[in-house]
This record gives sequence, C-alpha cells and structure tokens, in this order.
Amino acid sequence: MATITTKKTTTNTWKKLRDMPLAAGTEITDTLKDGTSITFEVAALDVYGAKKVLVCKDCLEKEHSMNKRATNKGGWAASGMREYLNNTVLDVLPDDLRAVIVPRTIKQKLDGETVECEDQIWLPSMTEMFGEGAWGTDADLEDIHFPLYSTEKSRVKECADHGTWWYWLRSPVATSSTGFGYVNSSGSSGNNYASYADGVAFGFCI
Repeated sequence: MATITTKKTTTNTWKKLRDMPLAAGTEITDTLKDGTSITFEVAALDVYGAKKVLVCKDCLEKEHSMNKRATNKGGWAASGMREYLNNTVLDVLPDDLRAVIVPRTIKQKLDGETVECEDQIWLPSMTEMFGEGAWGTDADLEDIHFPLYSTEKSRVKECADHGTWWYWLRSPVATSSTGFGYVNSSGSSGNNYASYADGVAFGFCI
C-alpha cells in the first residue's frame, strides 16, 4: 500500500505562531529586512521559560568567525560572534518576530567560575546539539538537548554555495584556549580556531 505525504502552507503572524501547537521540526519561513529569505525549525518546546525554541534550518549566507583572534577567552559572553548576532543580525529580523522573542540567560562554566549573559539570539551549544555528557559540553550549564537534533542527518546544514557545511556552536573547547565547538558537514561534532570563518545558524526563544 502506497502512502502520500503532503505539506500544508499557511500564513500567520509571529504572535500567532508563538501560541500555535507546533511540533518539533515544523518549518517557518520569513523574509529579513535586507530581502533575504530565511527558514527556521522548531527545535524544542516549553524550555528556557519560552513556548518554543527555533533554530535556522540552514546557515546564513555569510560565514563569520567567533572572534577576530584565535581565542575562546571569556567564552560566549565575550565573543565577537555574540556581538555580531545581537547587533548586525538582530537588526534585520522582522519587527513582528523581534516583538515576540524572549531574552534568554546563557550560563557557561569557565575556569571554575560561572559566566552568564542575556541574549535575544544566540548560537546553540554542544549540549543542545549533541546531548548532555557528549564531547565538548564541559562549559555548558543548564542547557538541554533539543529533540530535533537526534541524528547526524538532523544536524546537517547548508551554507550558501558550499552545500553541507561546518557551522559554529557557542561552547568553548575546555582543553584549548583557541577554539569553539562546531557541527561538521556530516553532522558530527568537532572544533575549530575561533578566528576561522564558519557557518552561522542562530537560535532564539519565543
């Protein structure tokens, strides 16, 4: 017996989408103020004090480094990527989306101390992508594994003309002073020098 799978497309405001019962994996496409079309996926539900967590389905068109220099000092809170996302990228999000974003407190353990900051948009962590206790999750505090990312295939993202590509995560490498974690082109974990330009796929809460 053959089965047919179809997709239903509807148009809604972000305020309505926030309150709708959407399943993990649901895709939402919108247009940024610069004219770029972008698609987000529902990655988790009812966590971090929000109804939904969404993450870019694929990377932004432009790659970006975590820091200008090959250092992870200060972790996510001190990173150039954080500044880039919460200024340059945040500024081009649609106004009705920005109106429903729930700011999130992010905590990391760095050199035995807890460092925290509050962001509207952010990169996922190693824990959120690979689960608690996975390689590279040492610095992540109070993070949960997003149900959407349970397999290598589910973590793969494309970047402009590159096809499937590496993209950054916000977790600094505990055994190195120069790198942050990433997801490689096959959906597995890895790390790279913070000064390298890799893909950017941010997340946010609504």
